[in-house]
Order: sequence, then C-alpha cells, then structure tokens
Amino acid sequence: DPKDALAHNNLGFAYSERGKLDDAIEEYKKALAVNPNFVRAQNNLDIAYNKRRKLDEQDGQDKRNPS
Repeated sequence: DPKDALAHNNLGFAYSERGKLDDAIEEYKKALAVNPNFVRAQNNLDIAYNKRRKLDEQDGQDKRNPS
C-alpha cells in the first residue's frame, strides 16, 4: 500500500540491511511523505545517509591510496 508509512519504513530497513542504501533512502522518504511525524523513519533515514556518507568517504580514500 503506497500510503502505509510502516511498510515503506520496513522495506527501507530491509534494503539498508542488504547494503542497498539508495533504495533504503527512497523508501524512508516515502514513509515520511505519508507521515512526516514518523520518528523511526526519520531516524532510519539519518542512519542511511550517514552510512552512505561513510562509504563514499571510504571509497574516496581508497582511490587516493590504491593498494
């Protein structure tokens, strides 16, 4: 159901657990579009953004310091 914030949040969490952070972020955004006061979805979105930022930073370091 496109209007089920909990379902979007849960799907986002499943994506995040599998390392599909872009998909997770989109699902958390959908959850928040349905329910802007859904604190758990906002927290999960923040966590996904932080994970993605750390991976991007790590990827940048790997490119600067090849093995």
